[in-house]
Amino acid sequence: MFRKNWVLCLAFTRSPSNTDSEVARLVQKVVKKSTGGKFECEQVVSTVIADVAAIGVSTNMGIKEREACGMHQGDKLGASATGKLLRSKNKVVVNPFDEGMHLDLLFAPDE
Repeated sequence: MFRKNWVLCLAFTRSPSNTDSEVARLVQKVVKKSTGGKFECEQVVSTVIADVAAIGVSTNMGIKEREACGMHQGDKLGASATGKLLRSKNKVVVNPFDEGMHLDLLFAPDE
């Protein structure tokens, strides 16, 4: 029963664990602080648009209406194939590809 639509863009500090539940708590804390402590997140947020990798955050916030933004998805396959995009778990790389990184350095344009 929202009376108006407002677009909110919130800034965050780095999450200590980058888990969906931790980032959801961070969002809730920032919304509360940004509204001077007057509103809880669920009172002012009805829809979340998030990067595909972060779509689980809205689930942890209890937001049912959500949309995945694929803006940064375009080159992930290529970046992963060349070793530019690395995945990590607990700050340990799980898909290292040093050979790809070395190729990238060999063929990088001269600066």
